[in-house]
Amino acid sequence: MTSLMAVSREWQRRPPDERFLTLDSLRESVAERTRSAAVMEGDTKDITVSTAGDELFVRAGNFEDGKDTTARFTNWSMGQLATICGAPAGYLSRLPAAIAADCLNHGIKTMQREKNLLLFTKNHTDEVTPQAEGNVVTLARNVPNNVLRAVTSTSYGRIWDIQVVDSIIMMNIRANERWVVPAASYKSEEPKRATTIYGSDRDVFIFLCDPQHPIAVNGKPKFRGFYVYNSEVGSQVLGVATFLYDCVCDNRIIWGVEGFVLMKRRHTSLAPAWFMEEGQGILDKYAESAASREEEVIRKANTIQLGSTPEDVLEFLTVKTNFGKRYAMEAITYAERVEGNPTLLWNVVSGLTAVARNIPHTDTRVGYEIEAGRLLNMAA
Repeated sequence: MTSLMAVSREWQRRPPDERFLTLDSLRESVAERTRSAAVMEGDTKDITVSTAGDELFVRAGNFEDGKDTTARFTNWSMGQLATICGAPAGYLSRLPAAIAADCLNHGIKTMQREKNLLLFTKNHTDEVTPQAEGNVVTLARNVPNNVLRAVTSTSYGRIWDIQVVDSIIMMNIRANERWVVPAASYKSEEPKRATTIYGSDRDVFIFLCDPQHPIAVNGKPKFRGFYVYNSEVGSQVLGVATFLYDCVCDNRIIWGVEGFVLMKRRHTSLAPAWFMEEGQGILDKYAESAASREEEVIRKANTIQLGSTPEDVLEFLTVKTNFGKRYAMEAITYAERVEGNPTLLWNVVSGLTAVARNIPHTDTRVGYEIEAGRLLNMAA
């Protein structure tokens, strides 16, 4: 039986403050940081790193409004700036603040990128007086409340987390609230532990399912599910995965997965416009579609032959798709062993997604999952 571990990994690692019982409560959290967000574009030469005691701060001078902005780092933005500077963030975090500031300021001066896009959470800040101590500028008396959340290139196309959350909320309203957090034996006593709605200062991840409208697949009931993830600070791309499954266990492993389709979108300059014009519609179309529509696609996929023999199917996969011969052979073997007929489109797609689950390299695995989803479009 093919299992999906993505949701279980999120369930295992998320602390209580990153768990939300409802989409509305998640929205409230991301809306607060969106309201206080400020995006500034400016020259690299106007960025400096300062210290206040043992803490590092970033100072961005002449960014758009001509005023200096001083802010704390998050772990993520510190890592981003260190990476851009060519310095190991983990090592810098163990150095005395003054030395780490020196290293970062040197990296900033030699940075190839001329301009940067900075994402701040802007809070009320008292007057801060810079004072020079050797080669490092320190901040006297008051400590700023602003937070630097991300440092990216000017070509970064930000899809805001609140846009993603709002699109799921509206989609579920239009679908009569059919999409819910899956059941768990401990849900009534530990609802936060059971939830599959997550959000942090760097991302959101949402898994919902439709347990009330099963779909018949080869005479057996399957349920529909999807998960969506996004990061407005650049820690990951926008991803939307849809699939059929048998059950979700208490530790959020999803069993009996078939028809897995993953769509990913990098945060390029065109990404925000694409999300508004097309991206939201992808999930809407899946979430609002009737079970009969899914059953029709599956029925059709069970009638389409990719070849007369397993050898024909192997040739089709290696010539017409991006699957390598080794994985194509494994998928055909799986289709024959588990599904019975290795020449039918549905069985082959099931085999391809099953094989992809076991690929350790993330980029390769995701690429094969996407390719399997495209193949299923033959029955759409």
